[in-house]
Amino acid sequence: MKKNKSPRLILSIFLAVLFALTTNQAAASAPLSIVKSSVDAIIAILKENGLDREQKRERIRSIVLERFDFIEMSKRILGPNWNTLSHGDQNAFVNRFKRLLEASYVNKIEAYTDEQVVFENEIIKGRYAKVESKAITKTADIPIDYVMIQKDGEWFVYDVIIENVSLISNYRSTYNEIIKKNGFAHLIEEMDSKIQELSNSPNPKG
Repeated sequence: MKKNKSPRLILSIFLAVLFALTTNQAAASAPLSIVKSSVDAIIAILKENGLDREQKRERIRSIVLERFDFIEMSKRILGPNWNTLSHGDQNAFVNRFKRLLEASYVNKIEAYTDEQVVFENEIIKGRYAKVESKAITKTADIPIDYVMIQKDGEWFVYDVIIENVSLISNYRSTYNEIIKKNGFAHLIEEMDSKIQELSNSPNPKG
């Protein structure tokens, strides 16, 4: 019988690995090598005794902004709705989405310290790639896949899939339903409200 996995445990592992992507790689590096080296780098930051919490978060924050393709993520989340938006509205969504991910996850990333991540395979098809990995915990092995796109010779992440559940798909179903019912302006209002709520909430434990 398959053991039930704690949602909090899965989330903490996902968040840590999600934010473990850096640009300290040559453009010609293979996707798997980029992700693996990046995971090692982020764990080193988390274990650095000479940095306080805010310094660690700032380093992680800058890493994420440089390696994730938030425009590509935004296009895929909004789907056909993306092309109906003005350039200003597109930028508004991308900026809100960055802030939402940060507000949602940066306080939780410190929960990840000891889980082992094993990188198993990479599949490259033209400008697209998928890196397959597995987070090994005391209770379960959790598959985590990174979906990447190559732009100007560099690889960027635009989706993360955990146990066959896509980050993009989760947001797409929710956000497009809001747009359908109440319009894009209401979506932005809800995102702002959620960002404010998360920013004011106490730091989570575990």
